[in-house]
Amino acid sequence: MTIPSDDLPANPFIAGPMIMDPRLFVGRKRELARLVSLMQQPVSANVIGERRIGKSSLLYHIYQTWESRVQEPARYCVVYLNLQEAQCDQENRFYTAVLKELRQHLRSHPVLRQLPNLVDRLEFSAAIRQCCQENILPVLCLDEFEALFSHTQSFSDGFFDNLRGLMNANQVMLILASKKSLDVYKRQHRLTSDFFNLGQIIKLGDLESDAVTELLRLPASPPLGVLEQDKAREWGGQHPCKLQLAANFLWQAGKHGYGENWAR
Repeated sequence: MTIPSDDLPANPFIAGPMIMDPRLFVGRKRELARLVSLMQQPVSANVIGERRIGKSSLLYHIYQTWESRVQEPARYCVVYLNLQEAQCDQENRFYTAVLKELRQHLRSHPVLRQLPNLVDRLEFSAAIRQCCQENILPVLCLDEFEALFSHTQSFSDGFFDNLRGLMNANQVMLILASKKSLDVYKRQHRLTSDFFNLGQIIKLGDLESDAVTELLRLPASPPLGVLEQDKAREWGGQHPCKLQLAANFLWQAGKHGYGENWAR
């Protein structure tokens, strides 16, 4: 649903939570372009980076905006799922959560809107293949992927081998967000599946300088002044969360007359 521009928050600087309004998302143009390029091949990817660097916001933004970025959007169905919040502590619950999202996004499709509810591994694979037969590629944006490794008895090599098989057959694409690359978790939990040999790793770091400028010039009421923007750069550097924190408190200080020492 498109949100009217006059519904923008007075303070657009979001420090901590995932950015859910696409108009407040800035930067990451190269990463977005790379993900779109991978979608059209398709090749799965692992987005990695420290906490608060913007992994969740990036995955959610590609989920929100992919239709305007790809050629032939009717070929895809992109869903977003936070595995830490989706209660995916068992393999079947993972399949249930994924298919629930796919059904919701395919509810106008005459065939795929009837994808099954509770399924096992074989039935899940059959449902994914059914999407492929209807010329639709499921693209699963799976956030907090490392949450699965807290339940290694449920998510064994067999689970990951099955996902790898679907990927190799070009029947599904995964965009996974995790703090570390997948091979680290493979070694840590003594897994052997080839699933973890994902070659496409997108590492998130600091924002580029033009993105910093764009962020600090987001529409605000009142907007950050030039001196406040310079101060935010000084305090937050190019780290997205630190920059948002600095801008947030400087905006509050200017709005309510608290002063720079309070903001610091």
